[in-house]
Amino acid sequence: MGKCFSKSKDADEGPLSLRHFDLLRSVGRGAFGKALYAMKYINKEKCINQKAVKNTIFERNLLVDLEHPLIVNLRYSFQDDENMFMVLDLMLGGDLKYHLQQTGAFPEDAVRLYAAEMVCSVDYLHTQGVVHRDIKPDNLLLDEKGHVHLTDFNSHIWVRMIFDYSSLAPEVILRHGYRDEVDWWSMGVVLFELLFGKRPFRGKNAKEVASRICKGPLQFPASREVSEECYDFIAKLLKKDSTERLGCGPKGVDNIKAHPFLKGIDWSLVPEKQLRPVFAPDPERPNFNAMFEAEDILMEDKPLKKNRKTMLVKEPTTDDERYIQEDFKVFDFKLREDVANREELVRESMALEKAQENGPSRLSMLPVASTMQDQELDDSKES
Repeated sequence: MGKCFSKSKDADEGPLSLRHFDLLRSVGRGAFGKALYAMKYINKEKCINQKAVKNTIFERNLLVDLEHPLIVNLRYSFQDDENMFMVLDLMLGGDLKYHLQQTGAFPEDAVRLYAAEMVCSVDYLHTQGVVHRDIKPDNLLLDEKGHVHLTDFNSHIWVRMIFDYSSLAPEVILRHGYRDEVDWWSMGVVLFELLFGKRPFRGKNAKEVASRICKGPLQFPASREVSEECYDFIAKLLKKDSTERLGCGPKGVDNIKAHPFLKGIDWSLVPEKQLRPVFAPDPERPNFNAMFEAEDILMEDKPLKKNRKTMLVKEPTTDDERYIQEDFKVFDFKLREDVANREELVRESMALEKAQENGPSRLSMLPVASTMQDQELDDSKES
């Protein structure tokens, strides 16, 4: 799997393909630049060998149904004979893990806005029936202005995470069954780490970390003081009993939004990214680890090449190849917007026709129709 900067250009005739994008540069794990999109490409052969086909197609299908200002959205998907491609929003500011490594910790005001933006993105996922399960600094990307976006919706993370319990809720480790409350726990872990530069539950090995998550007390470092509201907010997100955890009661996310730590947040402005971040990435320097990028480039055994002789999808010979060809479908977000606009026009037209059939009394209830009626009345007065 690899990533690169890409810039879309006017599509020529024919199906969506790699030729519709200008490849600007390769990136490793987050970068800064001026391109419009990030292109993620997954080599089919590697994907099949790693038994990750199902998870890759799951991620693509999930992203097709999601659209929110504070997540990394899918814009295009397509495939050729070697790779599957997902073209995503490009976050120019790098991930919070990198910035945490550079700064050591974030000021409380910066963390407050991150918390508010995470609340909005996570709540959106939950309303769509999606549990992220892997919220951590690595998966929180900044745009060029410093707003935080949630990414990485691939469920194969559970294969990797069995050796890293640090962000897992107790009910996940104990296998008691869980729902979306695990995301609020993970958010609490992230906020703790951003404020104090370390995770709340640590140990010499995975077993010790898991034990402390399930049984150990929550202790805040004495090396740094934050407001009492902040301490309380994080402590309530990290309640081991999920029924007592903030965001998990009858009022759900409303209890989170009403907490004193988030007092003063204008929630109508958060998804519009109208609140000014305290921390903004430096536009004059790369916001990623250059060593990781060099390593990725050197280790890439099948780098992306735009001008290969053969790019057409070849006839599949195995079940996995057939699965990829049939289910990793072409997606263009502009066509989705066109469909949505057409559906809205159809609904408005049907409402107008129904209102006209029911007479003026019903007509005046509709904004569009009332405007038309007012115009007719004005015309009659003039005559």
